[in-house]
Amino acid sequence: MRLDEDSPIDAAINPLRTLVKWALINALPPPPRTPTPTPLQKGRAIEPAPPGGAGLIARPSEA
Repeated sequence: MRLDEDSPIDAAINPLRTLVKWALINALPPPPRTPTPTPLQKGRAIEPAPPGGAGLIARPSEA
């Protein structure tokens, strides 16, 4: 009689194999890859904020 690899008897005989199978089955998928920036995007600088804080936010009008 041939022992099936997933049988409880095989799990008792070879727990490491069972653990490896469990880890492979239950492993999380890898995170999605982010696109590699083009050479022009790598050196692009972010404009600094204007001195004093909020630059483009309008102040409330006084009515």
